[in-house]
Amino acid sequence: MDGLLDKLSKAKIFSSLDLASGYWHVPIHPKDTEKLAFCTKFGLYEWCRLPFGIKVAPAIFNRLIRRILTKNKIDFACNYFDDIIVYSSSELEHWKHLKTIFEICEKENIKLKLSKCVFAQTKISFLGYEIEQGKVSPNNANIKTIKKLQPPTNVKELQRFLGSVNVYNKFIPQYAKLRYPLNQLLKKDVKFNWTNECQDAFDKLKETLTTKPVLNLYNPDVTCHVFVDASQKSVGAVLKQPDASDVLHPIAYHSRTLRDYEKNYAITELECLAIVDALDKFYYYLHGQKFVIHTDHAALVWLKNVKNLRGRLFRWSLKLSMFDCEIKYQKGCTNIEADMLSRHPVSHHLQHSVHLLDINEIKTQQKMIISVDLSIMKLKM
Repeated sequence: MDGLLDKLSKAKIFSSLDLASGYWHVPIHPKDTEKLAFCTKFGLYEWCRLPFGIKVAPAIFNRLIRRILTKNKIDFACNYFDDIIVYSSSELEHWKHLKTIFEICEKENIKLKLSKCVFAQTKISFLGYEIEQGKVSPNNANIKTIKKLQPPTNVKELQRFLGSVNVYNKFIPQYAKLRYPLNQLLKKDVKFNWTNECQDAFDKLKETLTTKPVLNLYNPDVTCHVFVDASQKSVGAVLKQPDASDVLHPIAYHSRTLRDYEKNYAITELECLAIVDALDKFYYYLHGQKFVIHTDHAALVWLKNVKNLRGRLFRWSLKLSMFDCEIKYQKGCTNIEADMLSRHPVSHHLQHSVHLLDINEIKTQQKMIISVDLSIMKLKM
């Protein structure tokens, strides 16, 4: 879905087309109609067109529409099942694009439902989002629905709420931290006890979405910057790109709580985990592109070049080698957003300590001397 939205990053004019009874556009081969037979009190019938409700129908229909667009070399429209969006950089260009689409519909005998079509708009709703000139925000109708939700009284209601919110998790800074108290109620054999902490988390999640957060759409022609950070409870990352004024704007937020075994990691390993986790999350945007990783952990700056690493750091360094990236050190006090995404209230010294897995090894390989405060440095030999 993100891939579809990112195609719209340079567009300024949009039209949304809805197919009338979409699946019925697909004929069933005569040899296969008997497989879709059904019985009524009026007799036995067979479907001659693709019916709604069968398991393979969405995939078949989606593949057909994409095949039609590809066959006609259409690079100004994309579809999500029976919703087609046409996008252009100018109004004149847009009318030409619409004419081409209508000619294809006539040739392929595709019928549109006019009452659900929207033409030549500078702002449009698509797939639950509102899109306007390179920016994306949650759909107003969905946000109003979330705003009306009452505090859950049982696990099922809590799951429904978290499912509704999770759709827009990339818009929510500190998402993992905010929903942490609610996650505890989902654990097996835990009594459902709605505390003040749970109510605060519920209210903050709703408030974050109802204030209409806005993200920039991904632009493949601009360098990406990934800001990462880790704490003892979670890891977080922010994907950003510069605008025409070279000001960095968020493309997506990501954070998650640590798994039980990850809580035993040393600080360097946690900070490296934050990088690896961000690479996995933003793989679609980063792989094959040159980008910059910003971390507030100095030891990781040399991670790609250090030899003779051991254990999980070695495995992670191999994963990192798949990407064309530069790792830059950034003080924690300036890496505010990523720090907020990962940080729970923890001991103050963790924010400033530098933990090196094997400082002698790094000194040898890099021929550098790293000065740290021995009173706060932890070594793992």
